[in-house]
Amino acid sequence: MGNVLKLDFSQLYAQLDIEPGCSLDEFRRAYRRRIGTLHPDRSTLPEEADLASELNMLYEHAIDFHKRFGRLPGAAPSPAPAVADGPALPLQRVAPMESVRAAPVPALPEPQPPSRYRRTLWLLIVLAIIGSILWDSFAWRLGL
Repeated sequence: MGNVLKLDFSQLYAQLDIEPGCSLDEFRRAYRRRIGTLHPDRSTLPEEADLASELNMLYEHAIDFHKRFGRLPGAAPSPAPAVADGPALPLQRVAPMESVRAAPVPALPEPQPPSRYRRTLWLLIVLAIIGSILWDSFAWRLGL
C-alpha cells in the first residue's frame, strides 16, 4: 500500500488564527502574514522552516479544495437552490435534426512554402550535425 497523506486543516486554521468559514481573501491574507513570519530570512529556528513547508502543503491542498468545491475545507457547503413546488413547465417541441442546417465551414488558407530563411537554417543545422559526427570520428582515429 502507498503512503497515506493525512491533512489536518484544523491545524492550518489554528496556525493562521482564522475560522474555517472565512472568505478566500481573509484566508490568503492570513496565510501570507503567517508565512512571512516563518520565512527563513526572518527566523533562525530550523523547526519553523519545517512548519513553513507543512503550511505551504496544507495551503496548496486548501486552495485545490476551494477550486473543486467552491469553498474552503471545513466551511459549511452552500445550500442547494430551492425547487419551486408549482406545476412543471410544459415541454417544448424541438425541430427534427434534418431541418437544422450547419453553418458552412470556411476553407483553410493554402499552405505557404517554407521561407528561404527557414530552408537555409535547416541546411546549416544538418551540416553542423554531420560535421560534428565526422569530426568526432576522425579525431578519435587520429587520437586528438
